[in-house]
Parts: sequence; structure tokens; C-alpha cells
Amino acid sequence: MPHTLNDQELSQNEYQQIILCSDGIRSRWEQAKLPDLHKQDLIVQAAALYKDFGRKTDDMSITIGKI
Repeated sequence: MPHTLNDQELSQNEYQQIILCSDGIRSRWEQAKLPDLHKQDLIVQAAALYKDFGRKTDDMSITIGKI
């Protein structure tokens, strides 16, 4: 368990979905590499993040939900 946790507060009006992922997905993934990903079905978004930003040496999980 880390000694510090980073939390963020975002306006619900600005964003229509939330993406949560484990440490098996690189934390510095760039949305610019997948510009229209947010327009796709949620399962397609999760698969794209898994494929492009997953660490192949660790277990991974991604949860995407609409707000």
C-alpha cells in the first residue's frame, strides 16, 4: 500500500466518463495517440488502452463508466 495517494476532483459537467485502471496499465498514456477513442463503445476503449498501454509483465484491469 503506498504511503501517499493522489486524488483529483473534476467537474462532472466537463467529463462524461471515468476511466480507472490498475498499475498494469502505464500511467502516462496519452489521449492524443488515440484522438477519437472517447467516441467509441466502452469495451473498444478498454481494449485499445489494454493493447497500447498495457505492461506485458504485470496483470492489468481497466474499468470505464459513463457518468
